[in-house]
Amino acid sequence: YRFGSIAKDNVGNVENKTTSDTNTNVDTPPIITIIEPVNNATLSTNSIWFNLTTNENSTCDYHLVLCSVNEDFIGCSRTSEGRINFTGELNHLHFITDLEETKDNKYHHLSAQCFDYLNNSEIEGVDFFVDTTLPNITIVSPVNGLVTKADSVLLNVTTNEDANCTYYYTGCQTMYDPQLGSGPECVVSLVKNLPNTGGRIHSVEIGTGFYNENFVSVAYNVYITCSDLVKNSNSTTVSFTVDKTPPKINVTN
Repeated sequence: YRFGSIAKDNVGNVENKTTSDTNTNVDTPPIITIIEPVNNATLSTNSIWFNLTTNENSTCDYHLVLCSVNEDFIGCSRTSEGRINFTGELNHLHFITDLEETKDNKYHHLSAQCFDYLNNSEIEGVDFFVDTTLPNITIVSPVNGLVTKADSVLLNVTTNEDANCTYYYTGCQTMYDPQLGSGPECVVSLVKNLPNTGGRIHSVEIGTGFYNENFVSVAYNVYITCSDLVKNSNSTTVSFTVDKTPPKINVTN
């Protein structure tokens, strides 16, 4: 900064003085912007990058606590802390592992304390949750190993949490009449979303039109994959057989 002053006495004498440049320290702390993790996000991993920026060159420490919400209070315990691995300038990055899953009203609080070269400091933090549990899939229908002659089979599955489910199926001849056809045939469907999905009940009608009169029976395998809201996914299968061929009667006498 440069300061100037003007003095004037009672008879009009004037003195004008300007100081030389002066470096005046200003107690302004750095501004911290946390990029990752996002505040109140639910993560499907036990390890994260703590990614933040400051508006001036700074050195940053991190503090991680696990908090539990009870009826009367919130209790927190420190799980890790220290100097951020990559720090000292405007961008700061640290890798954190072994995050505990946040069940039973728990959450993680992650904060950064950053110091500029004058030791002015600021603290900024975020809360986040960890969910690495796969959704459970229960097949209500068809019963595994079902034998049916129906033109369609209802695929009905449930999950223990809100999820989006996809499916595809294969169908192959298990028996065929060599006098009517050249050999076994198979079909593979495209991967599709179950039309009724997004909650905990998921269903679709699977047509059995692959069957024709040359087939004695067709074995279907259905593959189901369900992903929860943070992309944890689980898979299962169910099998059934379509048999529309009446038994042959051989009269011996």
